[in-house]
Amino acid sequence: MASQAALKLVGKEDGDKQRALEAAIAQIDRAFGKGSVMKLGKA
Repeated sequence: MASQAALKLVGKEDGDKQRALEAAIAQIDRAFGKGSVMKLGKA
């Protein structure tokens, strides 16, 4: 059971990180315009 609880916590942290990243990118896009930040591997 402990391993399942640990997996749930990791998943939640990843979701929080993803939301924070998206918010930061959105803020940069508003300040500097679309295309100012690109993810690696996307052209």
